Amino acid sequence: MKIKFFVLFTLSLFLFFVDSNWATEADKKPINSNKDSRIHRFLVGDEGNLHIYFNNGKDYLISKERGRYSSGEDVLIQEGFENIQLADDGYHLGWLASYMVCAQSYPCTPELAIIDIKKDIKYIVPPNGVIWDWMFINGGKQIVIHHGFPHGDANGVFSLYDTGSGDKQAEYSSFQNSAPIWVKNLANKYNSPTSLSPAE
Repeated sequence: MKIKFFVLFTLSLFLFFVDSNWATEADKKPINSNKDSRIHRFLVGDEGNLHIYFNNGKDYLISKERGRYSSGEDVLIQEGFENIQLADDGYHLGWLASYMVCAQSYPCTPELAIIDIKKDIKYIVPPNGVIWDWMFINGGKQIVIHHGFPHGDANGVFSLYDTGSGDKQAEYSSFQNSAPIWVKNLANKYNSPTSLSPAE
């Protein structure tokens, strides 16, 4: 039964998958080119869009995206901004983008969007499943994500990315003997459902 579900779920995600683990919108301009700018606060408005406020008094609106995923001939609109986090450097902000792509009655989060206010918006899309949790580490220089299937997957996989380049730097599964510190940081902070062995 589990094997059948995994096969069906993988096929459904394949229909929606964006063909890049770190996709960039080339037409994006710097969100705030002022060298002294930092993100001061953020909020999701009543209309569902993300409002970003800077320490220099400027603000920036990020609307729900349309066109990154589709279901047959129907182009899907982003359902919401989930688990929004600001990096310690004040330059990077990230969120899980939710879509109706998991063949269930509620949205799931297939990708992580990251903004660098000096550059653009980039995306991390795991090769399968959805993103459960994530966090910035090392002052925003790196990102840890915890991803897996939304049902029937007890542990999932942890992946470490470089924020600037988007390169995957490491991966950890709970089937391995020991957990690196970057895995423990996320597992402890969000109480992720995984069994961790003491690091050597």
